[in-house]
Amino acid sequence: MTGDDPLALSGLVFDDTDVSDLENFDLTDNEKDAVSDLSAQENEYVSLESRIENCAFLLDTIIKTKGMCRSFAEEAHALIPEFNGVPLNYYSQQPTKTQYSAAVEGIITSVVALIAASIAAVIAIIYKLYKWLSGGKEKADSEDVEANAAKNKEAVDTVKDNLKDINDEVTTLEKMVRDMNATIKDADGKEYRCHSLDEFVEKNFTDRRLELVRRYQSLEDPFFYDIIRKGHFTRLMDETVLVTKQLLFILEAKLKLVKEIHTRDKSDFSPESARINAVILGKIKQDNTIKFNGKECTFKDITLELAKAKHDVESQTHSDRIKFDNLVSLIYERYNSKQFHDIIDTVVSSTDVLDRFREQIEKLEESVGSFTGDGMPGKSTESLGEDIRAVIRAITDEVSAYSQILIQISLYKDKTTTLFNHCVVMCDEVIAKFHKAAEAANVKIPNEWKAAALRVHSARKAITEAAGIRFVGGKRVN
Repeated sequence: MTGDDPLALSGLVFDDTDVSDLENFDLTDNEKDAVSDLSAQENEYVSLESRIENCAFLLDTIIKTKGMCRSFAEEAHALIPEFNGVPLNYYSQQPTKTQYSAAVEGIITSVVALIAASIAAVIAIIYKLYKWLSGGKEKADSEDVEANAAKNKEAVDTVKDNLKDINDEVTTLEKMVRDMNATIKDADGKEYRCHSLDEFVEKNFTDRRLELVRRYQSLEDPFFYDIIRKGHFTRLMDETVLVTKQLLFILEAKLKLVKEIHTRDKSDFSPESARINAVILGKIKQDNTIKFNGKECTFKDITLELAKAKHDVESQTHSDRIKFDNLVSLIYERYNSKQFHDIIDTVVSSTDVLDRFREQIEKLEESVGSFTGDGMPGKSTESLGEDIRAVIRAITDEVSAYSQILIQISLYKDKTTTLFNHCVVMCDEVIAKFHKAAEAANVKIPNEWKAAALRVHSARKAITEAAGIRFVGGKRVN
């Protein structure tokens, strides 16, 4: 320690050029990227399934007509640019047998390729989820997600322990400020007796700095208000974490049914097998619901409930001034809650189930050409792909919706941690500036104050580093 910097704060307290780092309340851009990334992949699947459906309808029409013509060929080319390789003017205006067999075979072959592509799109949804749950790593797998989760769990434990220290010390420091009853100078150089850290902030922080601290203490950010006051969105996120076990149970059950129908369609070609498959498909396609937010909800319903609650939070404004020491206490209470810590376990357990889904879907992709509509062996029939398409359609909505739920849970954890980290930085800065102001006024500062302030600073540094944020010479470097 030096006389100019008794608390060794020079490299860690934000200066005015760093205010923008603290003013970024949320992770809006990151959230948009994650959600749009998943949505784009879902849209690719929907587009492919639409093309398959249109191809199936066209194929059915051609077969019923028992002939091929130019208008059919134009439709086929629109859906399948590489269709048949025969010029359009080769076809007659009225349906004939010319190119009929080749057209039917060409459409069936194209449908097989499109089904394989649609399955690949579903697999890509899971990989996109892995990307965001691993911290944005491209080509991430489940191991990357679990590694990132382990790192997050360690960070959360570090933050929790150090938040407790800060909470305890700030309470002590607030009492010391009252006991010192120090006469110090405000931002304009006028002397006053300081009775609390709140009073110090009001009189010694100026312009952008004062506005920033007030925003935190007044909970002006709607998301921050919702967290601290346990608003509707926060309660809904807690409930979401609790019901994920039920959602995973549903996914596990459907995974078993998918395995069963896949195994039977590859090895049992009896008419009875086709009947059993139809029964299983019915179970797979069934919309399962759970109790959520006071009503029965499907996977998709839950994503809609979360989106609505989030929109409602963002559209509200609040001003609810909280005492400096009480704010730290409320932050610790939230971070120490079981539901908040369960978020990381939820991500890990979900990844395990989704990874087994991915493996099973990849097996479906490998055997796409062997699935038939009539359940009989031999050359594929015109209704090729109905079984496998029904399976994929049935599970895609729920896998996609669950992926969106996990993204929202993960982003909630990230946003909360970021906001809390900002508050800890603010807390450290207020204490450090009070120390300097008291020292400048030749106030006798108790050794207990110095020790407590150092512990706050040490805890703040640990929290900042646990959040993955580093500063060199007072500047953020990542």
